[in-house]
Amino acid sequence: KASKSSSTKNIKHIYLWKLNPWIPISIVSIIMLFTTIFPIGSLIVIGLREIITNGFDDALKSATMNTLWMGLIVSIIGVALSFVLSYARVFGTKREQLLSRTSLISYSISGVTLGIIWIIFGLNFLKIFYGTSIILFLALLLKNIVHSQNVITTGLENRPKKIEEASMVLGRSRTNTFFNITVLSSIPTMMTAFIMIFIHISSDLNLTLLLKPNNVEYLSTYIWNQHTHAFSFAAITPAALLLVLLSSGLHILKGVINNESNKKNKSKS
Repeated sequence: KASKSSSTKNIKHIYLWKLNPWIPISIVSIIMLFTTIFPIGSLIVIGLREIITNGFDDALKSATMNTLWMGLIVSIIGVALSFVLSYARVFGTKREQLLSRTSLISYSISGVTLGIIWIIFGLNFLKIFYGTSIILFLALLLKNIVHSQNVITTGLENRPKKIEEASMVLGRSRTNTFFNITVLSSIPTMMTAFIMIFIHISSDLNLTLLLKPNNVEYLSTYIWNQHTHAFSFAAITPAALLLVLLSSGLHILKGVINNESNKKNKSKS
């Protein structure tokens, strides 16, 4: 009896949603309005008004360029290292797979804890570079290399492994097969990993705030300083708007790349 009553309730529940299609649409619309449209819409309106009225100050321009340069350099090097680690993780020996997995340790460490670790390490072993952007670069690289490694590893595991075998049978060397087959076929996955690292770096606050040089600002630390020290909410909105537009644009680009790669995989299959 209990099972029959529960099944009838489920049937009634399903028919309720079918007879009232506006119920789920209304719920989703309300959630989207209050979580995305209203907050981001108000940020866009206020941010554009501040930009039109006051423009960009020199500190915000410098913080934007520093964020873009740091994100670009760390993302490029991070993707290259992640590809090597992912290749060893998928195709390497057991020892190489174990060594490649050691880079995943930083994933479980919070940003504040990792920043303190780098402060101690820099003061004791890297005094020459302490207080420079090099320490921040190394910390961001090791922290975000995990995200790109997981993405690239998944791409290598899902790709047909017989492609390399066919290339070897046709007479190509291992080096030629690696660069012309493995690397080229992994470019969409590496582009996705590049975007993920760039997004994480541009919005990072913990490591950047702890390890940045005193005379250098990034978008996240610029917002933090304007909020905590200057209490200038008008100066925050243009910087926050730049971060939102940067992250949104990169997310859209990542979606386009993923869709194109999925279409190519379906056409090949």
